[in-house]
Amino acid sequence: MDFPGEKLVIRLWDTIEKAFGAYFLPWQIKRVGEAQIAVQRKERLASALYERGIREIQIDHKLLPDNEQNSKYEGLDLAELAPRVLRNQILREIRSEVNVGKALLNAETELRNDSHDLPNQSVEQDWLFRWRDSASQVSSEVLQALWGRVLAGEVKSPGTFSLRTLEFLRNLSTEEARWIAKLAPFVVDEEKIFCCDESLLESEGINLSFLLILRDLGIVDPELVNLVFTLESSVSDKFEIGLVAYGRILVVTHEDPNKQANLKIYRLTSLGSEVLKLGAFEPNETYIRTLGQNIRDKG
Repeated sequence: MDFPGEKLVIRLWDTIEKAFGAYFLPWQIKRVGEAQIAVQRKERLASALYERGIREIQIDHKLLPDNEQNSKYEGLDLAELAPRVLRNQILREIRSEVNVGKALLNAETELRNDSHDLPNQSVEQDWLFRWRDSASQVSSEVLQALWGRVLAGEVKSPGTFSLRTLEFLRNLSTEEARWIAKLAPFVVDEEKIFCCDESLLESEGINLSFLLILRDLGIVDPELVNLVFTLESSVSDKFEIGLVAYGRILVVTHEDPNKQANLKIYRLTSLGSEVLKLGAFEPNETYIRTLGQNIRDKG
């Protein structure tokens, strides 16, 4: 095997080929007989050439012959209007292909070092078409990387991102993304925000007003009060459970396997949990230690 995620990368391009055929050339270059680095260099060069072509088309206004008949229709000069319309259509189509192609390259990059096993399921075609439509509309490198991560996650585990999440991401503003990133360090087990220290959360701007904003955005569960999580053992012979926050784990133990503790929480929606999977976040260290102390205080 040439690299850890080779099987996933192959699955990615097979999935794209089955859904769209050879429509995404030059990004769908065959890997047979060529080194990966050389292939990626060709793909990125082709992308740069396409973008240069877009600029040239924007400068060139003579897409139709100069002797085009000067037809009039309801006060419009069609001979003048037609080249402009044609040029704009060509620009839109080329720009869309470049945007999607770059997102695909980002997806490949995400999967190259991922050693997960191949999933048994395949990505649904309806999902792929919705993804392509969304990715085609973004020219920002940050957003192209985001849509690449979305596709990579879905190839690795089909069903990870719902169609609703794709629609949400398509309309997500920069400010809204900042709000979500602000909340992320306090999320445990992908969905829980433990109210272990209200003053600590408020000092970080995680107050009721802020949570109401995220509730209206669809990230936080509408029930903002009276939500309780019961801490119960995950094994039978003793009390033991792990609370996970972005690669860190808070291990809770007790001799009595029947021991329980009730903790007040806020909860993310399924949409919120899916969106947070796309970020590279770190837990708030003080918050995690405070949570541990809060559990210890309950015996």
